[in-house]
Amino acid sequence: FLAAPTGAPQTFYMSQPGSYFNFNIPDPVVASNAITETLVSGVLNTIKSIVSSTAGMLVLTDKSTWLINGGSSGSAVSPTAIVANVQSNTGASDVPPIVANYDVLFVQSKGSAVRDLSYNIYFNVFTGTDISVTASHLFFGYTITGWAWAESPFYVVWATRSDGVMLTLTFLKEQEFVGWSHQVTQGTYQSVCAVTEVTSNAGN
Repeated sequence: FLAAPTGAPQTFYMSQPGSYFNFNIPDPVVASNAITETLVSGVLNTIKSIVSSTAGMLVLTDKSTWLINGGSSGSAVSPTAIVANVQSNTGASDVPPIVANYDVLFVQSKGSAVRDLSYNIYFNVFTGTDISVTASHLFFGYTITGWAWAESPFYVVWATRSDGVMLTLTFLKEQEFVGWSHQVTQGTYQSVCAVTEVTSNAGN
């Protein structure tokens, strides 16, 4: 799956199944063909990232979020069955999204707010809320430049800010727990990553 080449920011390309570098589209059209499609919208959408879900592919652009599937939730995409529907009209930035259990966290297109994205059964769409609004003083005038998800044991997102400050988000949606803080150090942060450590043996 490739997307947003220079000159065609809302076009995506899907290779032939099982042949990751074959984007040929032979004639006649068969289910194993590669796919080339463009999001149809009244405004230009630049594709930023793609997240897999049980309902289909969530495509995050700088203007909105789209769900791509075969026409119904969970249905396979094929050259003859592919549908893209707008889910929410909130754009995403270049920072890759984080998948936290059944939620997708992403930085808004202007870089100074964080939203969660999950399925809303009442409206039958993927939507979410601004989870940084209660700590807006940590974001005003700054942008998020990168982040990493440290799931266990504290469910913490470590996020670098444009001025080198490290922000932390404790996110445990099923307990309705969302909390922001920042780290005070003598230096600054340029990037962050999460490394899984080996659990130490008892008694050592």
